[in-house]
Formats: sequence, structure tokens, C-alpha cells
Amino acid sequence: MQIIVAAAAPEGATLVRVVTDPPSPATADLVGSGLVSAKRSSARLVGAGAERFIAAGAGPRDAVDLDALRDAAAAAVSELRATTGGVLAIELDDSLSLSRSEQARAIVEGALLGSYDPGAWKTVTKEGAVVEALTLVTDGDVEDAVRRAETVATWANSARDLVNRPGNDLTPERFAATAAEVAEGIDGLSSQSLGLEEMRAAGMGALIGVGSGSANPPRLIVLRFEPASPSRDDLVLGLVGKGMTFDSGCISLKQPSHMEDMKGDMAGAAAVLAGIAALATLDIPVRAMAVIAAAENMPSGSSLRPGDILTAANGKTIEVTNTDAEGRLVLADALWYAREDGATHVIDFATLTGAMSLALGDQYAGVFANDGAWLDLIVAA
Repeated sequence: MQIIVAAAAPEGATLVRVVTDPPSPATADLVGSGLVSAKRSSARLVGAGAERFIAAGAGPRDAVDLDALRDAAAAAVSELRATTGGVLAIELDDSLSLSRSEQARAIVEGALLGSYDPGAWKTVTKEGAVVEALTLVTDGDVEDAVRRAETVATWANSARDLVNRPGNDLTPERFAATAAEVAEGIDGLSSQSLGLEEMRAAGMGALIGVGSGSANPPRLIVLRFEPASPSRDDLVLGLVGKGMTFDSGCISLKQPSHMEDMKGDMAGAAAVLAGIAALATLDIPVRAMAVIAAAENMPSGSSLRPGDILTAANGKTIEVTNTDAEGRLVLADALWYAREDGATHVIDFATLTGAMSLALGDQYAGVFANDGAWLDLIVAA
């Protein structure tokens, strides 16, 4: 979907009217008739020909925030895809409490993230009309906000693509190849991966141990971003990701129900790869590195057993009591590598425990830190 900023809607575009409670004068009669709704995430195509528009609900007017606009934009794109397709146009609303740049950012994110199709592997994809472009109608300067939001949302969808790739396609080796392809297309970003011999030389017994049961050997994938003019030479942001391309639980085998979801046990690594790619694409003046511990946790005659003792790269020994607690093992070596290679501030992304989703559901992520000020910066971001 192409994102355009223009002073007027292009001819033939389907306009979007954001409906709030109370409604604006332009939508009051339609809301009163019950034809459209201000309910958040609702959307309906109204009219025909040049008079048609999509009414997208955003909830109470005094509570319209970035998320409400994201939802409205996503619903509008979905409605256009389900009906006529073509070009969508949304006029920024100066009567809202959000600035034009904030509105532009939210609308672009909602449209791109909300239109994501997870069915790339299906023989027959979901039917629907093509949404060719989204035009933001404004006479304000929002181009920078639009391009930044477009970059971030595009890379977020790239991370979702990685998470949806099955384990027989995204092996540790192919994960490394994907990282190399990403780096090759972005100025200032480089990639390398450590194979078994290099990991043995570095003493990474934890990562090697987790991957020992699989026919697909583990990889430590490292990406580095060197901006042309870093804001601080003494700061290196380290992004560390858990990259279990499939997690069976190994000898401590998981229950069969929903085990297919364990192809997504590399979501942290996907976020790390997409994150450093977005950072480099936007040319953020911060030196950064990403470290991905990629492995398969599979049972075989050569796999880990409960009671085995591993030696991690930092020299500490680890007794394995449950082979399904593999995430902390691979991260032990990845975190050590990031610090040894110069990271001064580290963020670790991991699908580390199902207890987190049981405690917090699917709307929140758990976060822990050993530095309160650093934690506050991350949460604020």
C-alpha cells in the first residue's frame, strides 16, 4: 500500500470520516439514523460513486488518542478491502487534541499494521479488493512523521512474517541468511553469523547444548549498525533476541496441543532483527548491535538430558533440570557476547515463559531491569 501526503484527496478516492461520540456535524445525521456507529474499530461504506465514504468509529471524542486513530484507520482499510478497493483518503482533523504529526503517525501505523495478512503460506490467499494507496489530506508538514511511521510499521510486519515462517523453512541457518539479506540492503548495517566451531572456540556451551539434539545446528547471528555521525561514541545499544526457530521442549517434551505455535519461539529474535533494520533505515545516530541466539530445541540421541551440566561462555556451569527451559540458556551466551562485544546498554527480547501471558494476557508485555532509569526510558519509548 502506497502512502501519500497531499493537500486534497485524489479523484476517485474513498474518503474516511472518523465518527466520534458526540459526532461531528458531518456525521451527526448518519449516527442519529443508526446507519453508522461511533463504536471503536467499527467501519462501514456509505453511499455510492463519487459520494461514497467510509465511516470509521473512534469512540468518545474526548478520549480519541493514538490507539483510537490506529484502530479507525485499520478498520477503514479492512472495509475498503472488503468492498470496492482502490484509494483511501483521510483528512487530518484539527479539532482533535492530537497534533497533525501524531494523527499522521497513528493513521499510517494503523493502516499498515491493520492490513497485515498472515496467510502468505496459503495456496489460496484471502480474497478481497486491492487497497492501492492511502492519502493523508493536510496542508501541514507531516512528511517526516509519515515516513518514520511507514518505516517502523513495515519492519514490524517483516517481524510478523518471520514469526509466521514454519520451522521447516526458518532453520537457524536460514535465519542467518535472512539477516544477511536484510543487512545487505541497508547502508551502515552489517551481518555475520558464528557456526559451531566458532561458538565452541568462544566457549558457548549453553547455546550449543540447546541445539545439540537437532539436525539443524545453532547459529549466533550478529548485526552491527555504524551511523555516519553517532551522537555518542561511548554508547552502543545492544539488542538481544531469543531465536528458537522451533521449541519442542526436547526431552522434557511439551504437550502436543498447540505445539505448532512453537515456531514462534523466535519472536524476540524477529523483533531484534526488524528493530535494528528500522533503526538503520531511519539512520538514527546511535551505534547499535543485535545478537540473535538461533537454535532448534529437539529430542534425539544427542540432545540435552535433565541432569546434564553445561558451561556457558562466561565460565559459569549450569545444571539442566528441565530441557524446556532452554531460553535462559541460549540468552546466557548471547547476552555475554553482546557485553563482550561492546554493548553498553542492553535490551533483551524473549518469549521466555508462558507464565507471562497467563499473568498479563495478550495486551501487555512483562519488563524487568537492573537499572531504574534505563527501564523508564524503555517504557516511555
